[in-house]
Amino acid sequence: MKGDEEPEFVEFMENNGLGLVITDGDDFSQLMDDDFEFYGELITDLELD
Repeated sequence: MKGDEEPEFVEFMENNGLGLVITDGDDFSQLMDDDFEFYGELITDLELD
């Protein structure tokens, strides 16, 4: 059984407001690139850099 199929894990993610995205390969790389850009801009906008 995969970790993302464990009811306790899914419940933990939902209860803590965390998203659950299951992906691999090119999709995962794109997700990381998008998040890096988003949080980089957020840090700059909040003047935390």
